[in-house]
Amino acid sequence: HYSQLQFVSHCRKLGMGLAEIHEILAYDGSTPEQAARIHDVLHSQIAAGDRQISGLKTLKKKLLELEGSCHGHVAGRQCGIITELSSPVPDNLKDK
Repeated sequence: HYSQLQFVSHCRKLGMGLAEIHEILAYDGSTPEQAARIHDVLHSQIAAGDRQISGLKTLKKKLLELEGSCHGHVAGRQCGIITELSSPVPDNLKDK
């Protein structure tokens, strides 16, 4: 049982969900078809990681833009960050 727990833990650290782990555990990779299916699961995980990275890059860009709206601590001016955050959410940041 320890080896299965270790396997699941390793998969989880790689971002795999329980469905993907269960699917991989259903195969032993002893046939080309099984090996191909395991490979497909891994490629799906890579694609999901790429989407997450893309989303994080977009988030970072928006946060840097937001930071750039700061006017410093100028008396009489409203904080640019607060002003930006109070405006409507841009279409590229809305939930899809």
